[in-house]
Formats: sequence, structure tokens, C-alpha cells
Amino acid sequence: MTAAVVTVWRLDADTAARRAARALSQLDRAGWTVLRDSALVVWVGGQRRPTASHLTRDGTEQPLRDPFWSLLVGLVFFAPLVSAATSSGPRDVGGALAAVGVGDMFVNTVRDHVTPGTGALFTLGTEAAADRLEDSALRPAGRIVARLSAGQVALLGEVFGPGSPE
Repeated sequence: MTAAVVTVWRLDADTAARRAARALSQLDRAGWTVLRDSALVVWVGGQRRPTASHLTRDGTEQPLRDPFWSLLVGLVFFAPLVSAATSSGPRDVGGALAAVGVGDMFVNTVRDHVTPGTGALFTLGTEAAADRLEDSALRPAGRIVARLSAGQVALLGEVFGPGSPE
């Protein structure tokens, strides 16, 4: 196992899907396969909550079923709604992510930057893959990064099981 980064690029909601799909497709055609997995969040202005999908390397959107992405996206965007409705905090759920290197600071930063009218591309891969993706189509989107050690990447697979983006 090698170290990895979870990277989030904030994008405009109306262009998020198109830009992210184009960037991933360009990497796929170039044979850049170090990107392990990705998810896309689009939050159309005026909507109560964003929509999330799995984004394949060829830029195709599919339903979000991966437990890691589902938990991360849920913790960032839906836990505050659940907390407000039930007066319970999201800390219990966030513990699994903190153990794999995605802590409260990362979650809160994403929550603060991805708001109605924006979107975000979430990726898991090497830092070099994130740099390449940003250079290909996402500059000057800016990025939010959580760095995971090799041990945390291994733990990611243990916590979220087979099929997780490890």
C-alpha cells in the first residue's frame, strides 16, 4: 500500500459535472491510472441539498454506492441536517473517517466551501494524480486535501471492505 490523498475541487454547479467529466476523460485517454476513485457533488442554487454520484474515469456518472464516498459525502452535507433534526452530533459517524485520515478540519473546510450554487469533484489517489488532474482541467479551481499514510490507506480497505476506493 502507498500513501494517498483525498482531494476536493470546488467548482461552479452549472459546470461542475462537465469540467470534472472532461478532466477525468482526458486522464483516462492519457493512460494516467493512478487515480483510484472519484465522486461528484453538484449543489444547484435554491436546492436544500446537493446530489452526489460516482464518476468513472471515462467521465460517466453513476449512482453513488461506494461506502467510503457515501459516508464522506453524507458526513459533509447531510450530517448537519440530521444533527439539526435529531439534536445529535455527527461525531459517532465521523470516527471511521478520522481513523483513515479524513478528519473534522477537512470535513468542515469542504462544508464551508461547497455551498448552494457550487459543486465539487472528490478524488482518491496519489498526489501526482491530483496534480495532473488539476493541470489538465481544474485550474484555478483550488483544492482541499487530506493526506493519508500507507497505513491509513490499508485501514480504509479494512474499515470499508472490498470494493472500497483503496
